[in-house]
Amino acid sequence: MVETIKTYCGKDGKITASERRIIKAMKVTTKDLANEIVELYEEQTSVDDLTLLEVVNRNREKILNNLVNAALTPKRKQLSEEAKEVISMVSKDLI
Repeated sequence: MVETIKTYCGKDGKITASERRIIKAMKVTTKDLANEIVELYEEQTSVDDLTLLEVVNRNREKILNNLVNAALTPKRKQLSEEAKEVISMVSKDLI
């Protein structure tokens, strides 16, 4: 998912500051999600799809909140159009 965002953000040859912050936040949140999934597999020998879906559902709000907070400009707390597009893309992927 992080690579998809990088590719999308770099499509016009440059990555804005808000997009860089989004990519950084995405790396952190997906790492947290991956760690939670690994812990789940270490605890249980077999994990069904519903259990994995529950883990993603628990983390969906956290991921989107982290992305929005990362995308906000530091001084004025505004979202750029590029950031809105990236967050929209990620939210669609999470659903």
